[in-house]
Amino acid sequence: MALVSTAIVAAVALATIAPQPWIARAQETLTLGAAGRAAIWTDARTVAGLYPVSGAGLGSFERAMLLHQTADRRTQTNQAHSQYLQLLAEGGILLTAPLILVMAAYTWLVARRLREDSTPAVWLRIGSLAGLVAVAVQGLWETGLRMPANGILFAVVAAIAVHRPTAAAQPRERGVRGMT
Repeated sequence: MALVSTAIVAAVALATIAPQPWIARAQETLTLGAAGRAAIWTDARTVAGLYPVSGAGLGSFERAMLLHQTADRRTQTNQAHSQYLQLLAEGGILLTAPLILVMAAYTWLVARRLREDSTPAVWLRIGSLAGLVAVAVQGLWETGLRMPANGILFAVVAAIAVHRPTAAAQPRERGVRGMT
């Protein structure tokens, strides 16, 4: 039943969506390939190099590209297409260094929670870690955490990985002490 429903939704979507923009975008991506991203990454490294301490300012990458974009100017580059390069270009060492320290502390805490957890819920913790690793890898070539919904989901998954459950409530005695 689920397969039939999925097929129907896909058929309706394909019938109502104009394919030309999708095909043009796919062709552009295949034509530029990694070269398009490499040019953007070079420009992002340039911005990071110009403002190594403070960065260009959070949220200013698109404006910085008005001055420093060397890639194809038919379109304006509004993201570095690398979460890490974008943070370095926008925040410099003042943002990146504390972030690295926080990530090291978080990694230590996650390892501790994994060692402590002997319940079946450890699989939720491991699953959340798999999601965090996937986001970290994706961050090499995309800036997905800039979208608020992705950031919130990332925070929830990160919280699951380090959550410490409270001790199970002790069973309460039925009678009042001293009176039996």
